Amino acid sequence: QRRGSIATLRSRDVLLDSVNAAAQCLVATENLDEAIPAALRILGEGTRQDRVYLLENVYPNGPDELFWAFNTSHEWISPKAISVQEVVEQFPFPANAFPDTVLAPLANSKAVQFLTRDVDGIAAEANGDTATQASVVVPISVAGVYWGTIGFDDCATERVWSDAEIAVLETAAACIGSAIEREGLRLAKLRTRKEKEAAAKARVAELAERARILEATAAAANIMLTAVD
Repeated sequence: QRRGSIATLRSRDVLLDSVNAAAQCLVATENLDEAIPAALRILGEGTRQDRVYLLENVYPNGPDELFWAFNTSHEWISPKAISVQEVVEQFPFPANAFPDTVLAPLANSKAVQFLTRDVDGIAAEANGDTATQASVVVPISVAGVYWGTIGFDDCATERVWSDAEIAVLETAAACIGSAIEREGLRLAKLRTRKEKEAAAKARVAELAERARILEATAAAANIMLTAVD
């Protein structure tokens, strides 16, 4: 039992190191499109998983029907793994392909883990086609809103994660959510600045046009007055 506890602590420490490295990457890299793939690679190698990816929540048919959108740049795979994009023909992917035992915890901000042999239907087919044996999925929140998930797939073993390990993965998800939120704020500020610049240019153009009209009116009046004289 003591050996098992020590092994668990060591595993958690390795996870903590990879999460810290990923967090530093997300903060230090200004371009989010570069930061996320790098962070996923760090997490994948640190957790010794075969696939790490982000799925973003989208609602193409209305707010009551959740789909998951996949960005090819938001996936890291080990040399022996298959990309999700290669086997899942349709994205966005309907979340209801997975059972409520998977979806309900995620909607309540809780991580969930499952074995491929414990799911059926489209979910089992997708996991089977990607040679996934076990998955742990952690929700990502952005500004307090359920944004999507980060998934960790094991294609070699039916890995079962301890509560301590999942807590570390939740920290990783929080770091990614914060990075996405920062990027959203940056883009919002950029849009606001561009809108103000555009409004200022429009105002200058409007004043210039008024000045031109006034100048033309004055010139015309002067001509009329000269003609009368």
